[in-house]
Amino acid sequence: MTHSIRILLIDDQTTIRQALQMLLEREPGFEIIGGAADGETGIAFVERLKPDLVLVDIEMPGIDGIETTRIIKDRFPETNILVLTGQDDQSYLQRALQAGAKGYLLKTTPAEDLIYAIRSVQKGYSQVSPGLIEKMMSKTHPALEPVVPTTSHGQDFVSCLEGMQDFKLRCRALQSRIRPMHRKGKMLRLRLDKLDFHRDRFFQWEKPKPLTVALAPQNYGLEDEEADVPTAVEFVI
Repeated sequence: MTHSIRILLIDDQTTIRQALQMLLEREPGFEIIGGAADGETGIAFVERLKPDLVLVDIEMPGIDGIETTRIIKDRFPETNILVLTGQDDQSYLQRALQAGAKGYLLKTTPAEDLIYAIRSVQKGYSQVSPGLIEKMMSKTHPALEPVVPTTSHGQDFVSCLEGMQDFKLRCRALQSRIRPMHRKGKMLRLRLDKLDFHRDRFFQWEKPKPLTVALAPQNYGLEDEEADVPTAVEFVI
């Protein structure tokens, strides 16, 4: 029998918790075991209910979702955390991942993507809303001080991002080298096409046809047996 994913919801908005519960309870293999309106209550529920996965918002009264994530991962490292928020700022994304969250999704995420992300996170994969990684890699925040990751997962993810950035730069450098070669290749191809055209025209010329003209020996005033002249001459015209 497949074990259901036991999910705890932490969000200060009651309507959000109710909507999430209605959505996720219809999905086979999901079990909503509780909901909390703030971080402190959510931490207590984690200790008592032992959920497999926690969906947590960032902006909440008292301790925010990022600090809640940090505390849960410190005390209950086997619990997976997926941040579900309306904040698309890269600083929140970075801090949440460094705090130990396995994923970061916006509340505008389609239902099927949220369901897929929950299953993926539970399998050990990281999930981030499309576009947020690119935004994090392409922009810099001068006021944001580097945060030392408190979990191995956060360190690994940041290292992965750095590797992706380096790979992106290498691709751009390679592309700048390939473009001139591509232009030269196109010019060479045009020259070869012209050569093929003239070669085809050359071999399409009609070959000369031989014309044979018979010569009668009597035309020379000789008998057949005495004629030592050709009986036929071939002309090429």
